[in-house]
Amino acid sequence: MGAFASALELGIKVGNNSPSDLARWQSLLQEASDLIRTHRGQMISFVEGDTVTFGATNDHRLFLPETPITAITSVTVDGVLQAASTYDFTSWALFHPDGSTWPNGATVIYSHGYLETSPEFGEYKSLAIRMVQRALFGPQGEVFGPERVEAVGWSAQIYLTEEEQIRIGGVAVG
Repeated sequence: MGAFASALELGIKVGNNSPSDLARWQSLLQEASDLIRTHRGQMISFVEGDTVTFGATNDHRLFLPETPITAITSVTVDGVLQAASTYDFTSWALFHPDGSTWPNGATVIYSHGYLETSPEFGEYKSLAIRMVQRALFGPQGEVFGPERVEAVGWSAQIYLTEEEQIRIGGVAVG
């Protein structure tokens, strides 16, 4: 999965439209995006046509691993395509509206995540940019170039603050 933001977008944010270390900035943005995804336990970016198979369950809901669910393409049970009228979905689960269970499990093809143009994706993009800004700017807000980093013994650290961790949530347990 790619970074939530580009080095050029970061450059615009920090007022440097032609950074000399574009590859380093992009690498830091990728690292920040990967850390957000790992903490969240989700891909976050839009994915179309993902497939998941469930075993038998006595629950009327199937909790799909990636959210938000944006579309259900198909549901098959024992190789038989199910009519769309036999199930419904929320942003986090597929279910039988009549409350019946999934005694034979199911294979679900679905789409999930946020489009890059959505406000939710924009929040993750902003967060990744803020994380990289922290890594590039020292405690007093000075830009640390490679020479300065070595001189003070400080290196770029990508991390989520406690407040950011709370805001984006963590891996939900069933």
